[in-house]
Amino acid sequence: MQLMTERQLASLRELPSEARVIGTRDGCPLVRDADGDYLCVLPNGQLARTSIVQSVRSYLQLDRA
Repeated sequence: MQLMTERQLASLRELPSEARVIGTRDGCPLVRDADGDYLCVLPNGQLARTSIVQSVRSYLQLDRA
């Protein structure tokens, strides 16, 4: 499990009330804004447009601790 950075937390606090956190991907929160667009909150706090469609990952790929 990856913890969010201080910059990510600050960016989430600044989002409008209509924005909703819908999950995470690789340690980055995924947000749906009021327009229905999907954004990823990068570790440096910047918002980047993204899609929620993701390629299938092999079941053999394991996260290393």
